[in-house]
Amino acid sequence: MPIQLFESETHASTYAQARPSPPQSLIGSILSFLESGFPPDTNGLWPQAVDVGAGSGQTTFLMKDHFKHILGIDISAAQIGEANKRNIYPNVSFKVSPAETIPLENESVSLVTASQCLHWFDLEKFYTELNRILVPGGVFATFGYLPVPIISTDDSSSKNKLAQLVEKCRLELSDLWEQPGTDFLNSKYTGLKLPFNDNHKINTIKCSVPYSGQKYFDYITSWSAYNELMEKNPEKAKKFTDNIVNQLKVILETDDVFSAQFHHEFEFFLLMSRKPEN
Repeated sequence: MPIQLFESETHASTYAQARPSPPQSLIGSILSFLESGFPPDTNGLWPQAVDVGAGSGQTTFLMKDHFKHILGIDISAAQIGEANKRNIYPNVSFKVSPAETIPLENESVSLVTASQCLHWFDLEKFYTELNRILVPGGVFATFGYLPVPIISTDDSSSKNKLAQLVEKCRLELSDLWEQPGTDFLNSKYTGLKLPFNDNHKINTIKCSVPYSGQKYFDYITSWSAYNELMEKNPEKAKKFTDNIVNQLKVILETDDVFSAQFHHEFEFFLLMSRKPEN
């Protein structure tokens, strides 16, 4: 049974604003793999793509210039509501739907993407659905990022200290992460059996993301584990966030931590699988 997270409207909004979007280089790798077996039309467009587990549309919107129509689906009504608020593109639409029952016709989709969510799906049912909706030569691409920004060897830098604080917060919430899905994601889906035989994996794609202190704080509080803590023990959750703010004041050397500006570098990974020709 698929796992349902990120249900509240507030959480969906925070998620949309604070989570890193995949870099254009990752999207480019997907499109190159797709084109090698299924070229676009003379206008450089493919007919249709589906972004499953679309959340608030971070990946969906990045594909808007390459497909005549893109459908983003998610099991969370709150996330789809947030995606619809953000959507200004006529060729992009969103629906509440589980990944295992996609509301499209047989062999009607060129590309299916799943960002930071495959570990929550019923894979057997999802792969059956992939095979049903993808055209011959169509591609499934799944990708994600490690939750802790890249930590360099320079322990004295504020950037490194901020990344180390993310890791400390993640470990502090270790009992609240949904398992085994979280560990599977953090392994970069090691051992994942992809649906088809023509496969390609890119293990490391680095992405620099601009952050403010506010966005950094929101990133941590967008975690499902933190929201679980909020539900179970609001007092402990407040102590957790107060501690983050206090440590930010020390690292950033300012009381105005939410206005501070910096960059984090996240590590993405990508796996792709092509449906065979008939």
